[in-house]
Amino acid sequence: RFTGTYLDGVKKVVFPGKKDPVSSRYIARTGRAVRVEVPRGADDGRPYAVDSSGNRSNRVPSTLKILPASAIPVEVFPVDGPYDFGSSGARFGAGRAGHSHQGQDVIAACGLPVLASRRGRVVYNEYHSLAGNYVVMKNAGSNTYFAYMHLTKPSKLKVGKVYDAGRTIGRVGETGDAVGCHLHFEYWVGPWQTGGRPIDPLPYLKSVR
Repeated sequence: RFTGTYLDGVKKVVFPGKKDPVSSRYIARTGRAVRVEVPRGADDGRPYAVDSSGNRSNRVPSTLKILPASAIPVEVFPVDGPYDFGSSGARFGAGRAGHSHQGQDVIAACGLPVLASRRGRVVYNEYHSLAGNYVVMKNAGSNTYFAYMHLTKPSKLKVGKVYDAGRTIGRVGETGDAVGCHLHFEYWVGPWQTGGRPIDPLPYLKSVR
């Protein structure tokens, strides 16, 4: 994922190769980011972008390491950007009107990417008056579920599909019953809201930050 400015004209990204440069067309792009799949044959180095007129961008400022698939992280922190864990009211078990807080709030600026913390299958992608736009994923290989709430917009992820850790779920927001921009993150053992139980997610979040 390449970030910067004026990137909406990018047609391809060229990576160093062991012998010759190797190019890859973008998967998705905006004016500030381009997502590409690293092509076979790419090597460590500094890639650059090419627009529809053939103009080359400056090479990225630091060397990109091409890692094997086995090195892809299996767990990531769910907010891609600066954050904090807030005050005592943001904690698991904090008092709420008629119930207790079932997750941990991650305080962050609206618009920062919310990422899938583990590989998992989407079981809910809905809106609720309290949770706002939210997604719940069943983590692959376990009977645990993560919930991501208060997203700015409905997620583009599809219910029933499996997504890897690091996949963008949506953006930090304040939809539903939220005061200020934050991600409400829940960790459940057993099915979310249908027989499982929530546990304090803070130790987990600290372990992957």
